[in-house]
Amino acid sequence: MTEGAYRPYEDLSFMHEASQNFLGDFEHDFVTFTGWCINNYINEHNHRENTGYSPESYGLHSSDNITKPSSFDLNAHVKKFIEPKREEWCWLYDLLEDFDSKNTLINILAYRCLGWRYVPMPLDNKDFWSTLEELESDTNKTLEDSLIDIGLFDTQLSNFNLEALGHKLNILASPNGIFTEILYSQYNYRGNDIKITPVDGDVVLDCGACFGATSLFLASQVGESGKVFSFEFFPKNIETFKQNLKSNKLFEKKITLIEAPVWSIDHVPMEVRGVGPATRVLLLNKGVRVERWCKKTLDTLLAALFPKYKKRYTSSYRFIVNAVSIDCEYQRQSMKSVDFIKMDIEGSELSALKGAKATILKHQPILAICVYHNLKDFYEIPKFISELKIGYQFYLQHSTVHGDETVLFAYVPNK
Repeated sequence: MTEGAYRPYEDLSFMHEASQNFLGDFEHDFVTFTGWCINNYINEHNHRENTGYSPESYGLHSSDNITKPSSFDLNAHVKKFIEPKREEWCWLYDLLEDFDSKNTLINILAYRCLGWRYVPMPLDNKDFWSTLEELESDTNKTLEDSLIDIGLFDTQLSNFNLEALGHKLNILASPNGIFTEILYSQYNYRGNDIKITPVDGDVVLDCGACFGATSLFLASQVGESGKVFSFEFFPKNIETFKQNLKSNKLFEKKITLIEAPVWSIDHVPMEVRGVGPATRVLLLNKGVRVERWCKKTLDTLLAALFPKYKKRYTSSYRFIVNAVSIDCEYQRQSMKSVDFIKMDIEGSELSALKGAKATILKHQPILAICVYHNLKDFYEIPKFISELKIGYQFYLQHSTVHGDETVLFAYVPNK
């Protein structure tokens, strides 16, 4: 942890204006912010769609045909959105340690409630877009064999040499991945008064390592005596991960790849679904056949509604893999300590944290946990961590122009 951090690329001018009348009460501040958005903002560009991701399942969409002025009562919609879990949102708002985190919660919940048309995002500004354009133009186009089509997301990975940007890394990734995982370092907390990151000598767990960009970035932060244990199970991701390791000899020996997903129970069989960064694991049970039928029906409906996304809803893998728990893997790997745990595992974060309970109680590591996969994770995950009664402080950060990549940080001061 270091002092004096800042948030590069973000334009927070709208938040400064919208929060002038905040009182520190969640319900009041949320209604105040959404009211400002409804009255002062309209966006014509769906950035998630433009950057090639699947449609978001939340917020108001252009297909709802809701534009200003409208007979649709947006303010009533806002109040209806928070009412079912109002106590939980109030609790979380009070729990968060700084104004940056509280404002982030208000901003991202407003986005999930109203959607891209009505709610601005801090990264949606010329600095971000020009940086992304630079990354796209800097792609090493001569290495044809480094371009990988991973199918479901039509994502092409390209070679990026980042030495000129201050990172001794040569990584196969997408431009968005390079920005979010390294330049913007979404797993480093950037508050006005505090920065939370791994430091020299730390042992880091990267759960949901995907192509390895985050693992390599974390390895570059922990110095000569540090260590990164990376958990990834999808074959194509592992293939790219290993290719990235070979291209980064400086950090290769500091990273141990464990080819398994993390879960609450050790050696439990899981069904793998999907492909690429959004691959999910689910417990095998009687409901699998029903869920498969529902998924097939949903795929058909989405393909009809969004023809340009047809491929990503019809390309998928399914196989069985044995999950591991962090507590058991801690013993198997003879880890000297655990100082930092990052998780981005497509909605399995709470289960994985339960399987890390003993390790967390023993070492009190910094936690950087994605909470955006399920709305209830925003409050259920900090509730679980808080109930361990270790003395964690909580921070929240968001790192895209759309609704994905919200990370909860839990940190024990003066450990």
